[in-house]
Amino acid sequence: MKRTLKTLMVFIVIIAVVLSGCGTKNTYFDYMKDGNVDKIIIKNARDKGLRFIITDAEKINNLYKVLEVAENTTSKTSLETDYIIELYNAADIVDTLNYVVGISSSEDGNLFNENNSFKVSKRLDEDIFSYLEDIRKPKYFNKVYYESITKVVDTYNRSNSNSSVISFNITDDDDVQKFIYSTELKNFTNQMSGKLNVVKDDASMGNLKLTFETIGYKSSTEDNALKATFKAKATIKAVDTGIITNYWISNVYSGNSWNYNITTEEPSDF
Repeated sequence: MKRTLKTLMVFIVIIAVVLSGCGTKNTYFDYMKDGNVDKIIIKNARDKGLRFIITDAEKINNLYKVLEVAENTTSKTSLETDYIIELYNAADIVDTLNYVVGISSSEDGNLFNENNSFKVSKRLDEDIFSYLEDIRKPKYFNKVYYESITKVVDTYNRSNSNSSVISFNITDDDDVQKFIYSTELKNFTNQMSGKLNVVKDDASMGNLKLTFETIGYKSSTEDNALKATFKAKATIKAVDTGIITNYWISNVYSGNSWNYNITTEEPSDF
């Protein structure tokens, strides 16, 4: 009987520890409590001109509620930062954090500074994007953008019997930098392995260089159905011969799918 009681007490202690752990709060962000942070500036790491400022006390407190349950991690993601978050008290900066969007399954931290690393839920994505309408991605943008690049590469390779890897400096497409997230770019890079080398500077590019310029994305809703157009121009240059091949992309979304149109001659309505 005594042994049974002792075993039961040990079991109860274990359960209590587990339950208390589930509700553990992250004390690192306690500096945000009681109005000690009165301004937050969130900057897009790729589009240097894009930033927004939060001064509303309720919004700051909502952000704190997300951060106070962030998990401490021993390592941080190796992916490139998507957003830089600066927290202020009056004119003084309290903390600067790097944030990578969309990481949920990895054990690595996606919110970090020089000495600390945390894993935060997707709620932080939702909170950030709720503050600035302009950084919301157009619907189905990822699909049409990355598939357009893929189709250009495949078209060039078929037409030129090319087996070489084409280089692409994604930072050259200025207008879409605010829509580029490291997790999605990594997936695209992996998918294009052996055909396209995605780089961040011209010095890393090889003989075949792809330049991709997004001209525009327009969308509207008619009869509860999305209609959209995506236009871009792509150029592949062979450095050794100087030969340049241009492609014009005019894609239309209708009937729940994208219709791709890629030509080597500029359309009259481009």
